[in-house]
Amino acid sequence: MKNWKMSHCGFCLRYLFYITFGMLAGLWSLKSHAQVFQWAEPAFEKAKLENIPVFLVFSGSDWCMPCIKFEKEVLEDENFKNFADRNFVILKADFPQRKKQDKNLVAQNDELAKKYNQQGYFPRLLLLDPEGKVIKIFEYNNQQADEFIEEMMPFLPKRERVTVRKQLILMGSMFEIVVVDEDAGHGKEMIDTAITEIKRIEALISSWDSLSETALVNKNAGLKPIAVSEELYGLIERSLAISKLTHGSFDITFGGFYDLYYFDSGDHQLPPKSLIDSVLNYVGYRNVELMSGNRVFILKPGVKIGFGAIGKGYAAD
Repeated sequence: MKNWKMSHCGFCLRYLFYITFGMLAGLWSLKSHAQVFQWAEPAFEKAKLENIPVFLVFSGSDWCMPCIKFEKEVLEDENFKNFADRNFVILKADFPQRKKQDKNLVAQNDELAKKYNQQGYFPRLLLLDPEGKVIKIFEYNNQQADEFIEEMMPFLPKRERVTVRKQLILMGSMFEIVVVDEDAGHGKEMIDTAITEIKRIEALISSWDSLSETALVNKNAGLKPIAVSEELYGLIERSLAISKLTHGSFDITFGGFYDLYYFDSGDHQLPPKSLIDSVLNYVGYRNVELMSGNRVFILKPGVKIGFGAIGKGYAAD
């Protein structure tokens, strides 16, 4: 969700962003995914440290077809990896027939089988508490990853959520980013990710940064088309479409008016009509032409594009 206040003809004084992550299923996270442990000791140490269960998987990775299918369609699924990363530790006890294993690993897996899989079922899927007590035994019947997640949800510990927030100036405005997560550290990582993305977009669309693609397009107004990134091209294309829909009420070529209105001080005076009329000669979205190869050409010298009325909303999205 996002909520923002705008005043004085689109000059943004404050933006307030609420970015809420419901992490019950952990479907949005950083690129780090759950580690699959093969040694029981570090797996249970991690489970005790984070107070989360251990998901013990008995597998025959090179002979058991249901095991291979479970590995591919569930354990390797991106949603399941993210889900596991936030909710439990995966411990895989593998019993291959052709692949050689460390003798200590073989001994460990035999002990796990004596305790948790005496019948020799494969795959055998158990959810254990950090002390090794069985919480739930699951059956694999060719469920998809999302279906398996739903089956596991009722047996996972419920975590209290915390709210993490940060205020800072970005894109010339006050941003407050709020993350609701089950882990404060992970919430801070999400905020840092959001900040990095906002800064990246700001560098892309800034008309004040002489090195930005936008500044380069403006600099070559009336001279030549400029090849830009697909992202900037798409944003300009979207902006021009909005201009057509609003018959020019929304217009990214309004940049010439920046110098006519000063809202940072308390003394606001309207510019004379003659000055407004002169600036209007350099405003008009029809002066922006989109060409093949992601090229943008401003037809008239002096016309400039700017994203003050759409950039922050784009960053929020």
